Amino acid sequence: MSQNAFNHDNSRRKFVRWRAAIIPKHQHNPIEGKIIEANSDVLVMLSATALKPGSEARFMLEVFEYEGATCNRNTLDLNGKVIDNALIGHISLFRHQIQLHKPNYTQLELLKKLTA
Repeated sequence: MSQNAFNHDNSRRKFVRWRAAIIPKHQHNPIEGKIIEANSDVLVMLSATALKPGSEARFMLEVFEYEGATCNRNTLDLNGKVIDNALIGHISLFRHQIQLHKPNYTQLELLKKLTA
């Protein structure tokens, strides 16, 4: 990969550990995954199943919001498009980069708050 093609926006994403259920478009069975990086536009996910770049899917994320000593569990229901994937050899998982479609206002505000 040339230096010009390198994605420099990694510093904008926050490292997270969110469980995810991915439901590809026109399918009913969810795929299990884990979100490892997130911001309000892009998610980076690990899963044992490969998703084709360009495919669209629904992402159900289990997120935790910490306020002092309390922890609130929430669910984010997002739609997005897989823009890139790669096989990570040493752990035999696929790393997917997902471009999010515009979520509704409350979902977007929660995502921004969790990734700030």
